[in-house]
Amino acid sequence: MSSTGEKLPEKVLPEVILEKHISKTSLAVKQTDLLTSLLVLLSGILALALSAVFADHWFISGGLNVWQRFGFCIVFFAFIVFFVYRIIVPVLRRNVNPLYAADLIEQTAPSLKNSLINWLLLRKERSENLQQLPLAERMFDGITKTAAAKVSGMPAERSIDSRGIFWSGTAAAVFISAFVIYLALSPKSPLQTLSRIMLPFADIERPQAVDFRNIKPGNTVMLQGERLTVTAEVFGQLKENVYLVFSTKDGQAVNQRVPMSFDKDAMRYEADFPPGKQGFISDTQYFLEQGANQSRTFDINVHPTASIEVTAVKYKYPLYTGLEENTVTEHGDIKAVEGTEATVSIHSSLPLDEIKLVFDNQHEERMQIAAEHPDNASVRLDLKRTQTQKSFSFAAKDKNGYDNRRSGIFQYEAVADLPPKVQWSDTAEHLKGVAQWELAEDAALELPVQAEDPDFALRYLRFKMESGDRNIKPVDLLESPSSGPTLHKGQISKTHRFVPKESRLSAGDTAEIWFEATDTKFPGGNTAETMHIKITVTKPQEQDKKQNKQDSDKDEQKQNEKKKDEKKQNEEKKDEPNQDKPQENKDEKKQNENKKDEPNQDKPQENKDEKKQNENKKDEPN
Repeated sequence: MSSTGEKLPEKVLPEVILEKHISKTSLAVKQTDLLTSLLVLLSGILALALSAVFADHWFISGGLNVWQRFGFCIVFFAFIVFFVYRIIVPVLRRNVNPLYAADLIEQTAPSLKNSLINWLLLRKERSENLQQLPLAERMFDGITKTAAAKVSGMPAERSIDSRGIFWSGTAAAVFISAFVIYLALSPKSPLQTLSRIMLPFADIERPQAVDFRNIKPGNTVMLQGERLTVTAEVFGQLKENVYLVFSTKDGQAVNQRVPMSFDKDAMRYEADFPPGKQGFISDTQYFLEQGANQSRTFDINVHPTASIEVTAVKYKYPLYTGLEENTVTEHGDIKAVEGTEATVSIHSSLPLDEIKLVFDNQHEERMQIAAEHPDNASVRLDLKRTQTQKSFSFAAKDKNGYDNRRSGIFQYEAVADLPPKVQWSDTAEHLKGVAQWELAEDAALELPVQAEDPDFALRYLRFKMESGDRNIKPVDLLESPSSGPTLHKGQISKTHRFVPKESRLSAGDTAEIWFEATDTKFPGGNTAETMHIKITVTKPQEQDKKQNKQDSDKDEQKQNEKKKDEKKQNEEKKDEPNQDKPQENKDEKKQNENKKDEPNQDKPQENKDEKKQNENKKDEPN
């Protein structure tokens, strides 16, 4: 037993050496085949990538579209799946035959002279028959020791044919070098093309010499009549100007170019389009262009906006104006006297969800939308005098939630009710410019006045007076209506007879008098006044003395005139014998004498009446 245990390592060791060497060689064969297959796969992928890059960069105008990119993507993945399934997976799954590995080893080491293959074959026979034949057992041991001795120092990789790795590696290196050189020297990025192919439906710009970045707003939704500002960052060799090119869906504009300006502060290009003030009408596409370089195309979905039209403005005037209700349909401006109720009615091109009337001072009035006709709305306004409201517009939102931005601007004016005019009448020459007046307490002063309301009518024309602390009731010169419009329109002339005694004024009192006109505005009518006159009341005697003196002077004058008449008659009697003179001379002489002696002679009857009145006044007691 002991001798058998000592010989066992000598028998086992050569067999182990041979088995390990064959196993290493089999593994090396498998690794070589796998590496060769991977290099071939890499070369194929690079070849497909370069073909896609050249097609996207140079061969297809405008670059690969979505479906072309999708086709390349399918080819890429189909090639990879097919190669892996048919080449790489079988390499991984199969085991290398030991006889094939032994043959490779013996081809590398001819000195083995098929001993390794014989050992493999005899080892199988040994387990079945050779153990019963001592000579055969010795021969097997000798072959084993000889083969083990020759392969023990031989590397397993030496037996592998690496020509497949070399050629496939060379091809892969060529493709990799080409890709790297193109990546370094080409103005267009191949990596961007590969991204576009791997993600064919992604929003990735096609590669080109000029790089368009941060194009805003990109795809967007606009309302009819609006204009859009497009901004972008452009990098590369900019030898030509940058343009925005757009086309409309209705064909009104096809590849129309708009030059973009460079903003040095923001370091970007920008352009406003479409040109003019009309704005967008239909769906539009646009892209940026610089020479032969183009950005991708963006879509603008143009949504119809609610166009607001004022159909009518109905005015309900204040009652005091006497004006009837009026409806204006020619325009949407609002202009009426303050206090007027104006109802604004509008029609929208789209059904509305909300609409407001917005004044220029940001004050808003919500409009009532008709339930059965959501494209109609109205609002009632009370016109008020304010300096901050001069115009208004409409802010609406349609059923789709879009705001209108095409509302016109309408004028708004609440006209002030003009105050009345009152002044002394043209016949009152003695009162114009007079600030003070002396008047006997029983004397009368005629006060003519004119008044009118320039826009509507007068409600009151009053004579007013102030005297100290006395409460003197005004005198109404017009009929005062209880309510409603009056008929006191146009210019009104009135005369008030002022007697101090009737106003309970006596000598020594002073009073201030004037006229006041009030129009029909309600509430709070406008008023206007004439110039105030200060009246000083004097005693009646002083006025009588002055009157008596005037009467005495008149009587004395009439006595003188009477004496002259008598003298004249005497002279006419002396001249009666001279009747041969023409009657005309007598009359002419008489007229001349009368002119000399009686320049202010009145008729005889008037003189008699005045004389009688004077005599009566002298007899009356003072």
